[in-house]
Amino acid sequence: FSKVVFWTNLFWIFVFLVLFAIRAVALQRGYVESADAKQYRDKMTFAAAFFLLGWFLHYFPFFLMGRVLYFHHYFPAFLYNSMLSGVVVEFVLNDLSKFLAIKSQQWHHQKIAYFALLVLLVAVLAQSFVSFSPLSYGMEGSLSDNPNSTMFGLKWMDSWEF
Repeated sequence: FSKVVFWTNLFWIFVFLVLFAIRAVALQRGYVESADAKQYRDKMTFAAAFFLLGWFLHYFPFFLMGRVLYFHHYFPAFLYNSMLSGVVVEFVLNDLSKFLAIKSQQWHHQKIAYFALLVLLVAVLAQSFVSFSPLSYGMEGSLSDNPNSTMFGLKWMDSWEF
């Protein structure tokens, strides 16, 4: 359970809400898109909205609780959020790679751009897993407050205690 993945998932919720609002405004203003594009966007919007609802229904009750919450309280919501992130990443990478291909006038660049962006994202997430794995699998040595600790650079917020 990486902090980078957690914050990235929250970012993708925000991206989905912004994209959903933009699409709603565009449709209200009479924007017409091709049948294939409409079918693709409808499918992605439905999937993302389903996962957002699942995330909300699992997260909200624990948000209201006035007691200490542990990882197992957030895990179902985290799974829904990760699935939502996958849908939104697919949508954004697909649109971004199409945009880059249009700009370069080379359609074979779309697949290259798509996979390059996907590899970059996976590399960042893999690095965060490697960096934060001692927190998941057990750390040794001094606490993160000690400048000589191997955990020293991982404490990004003062409220984190490890």
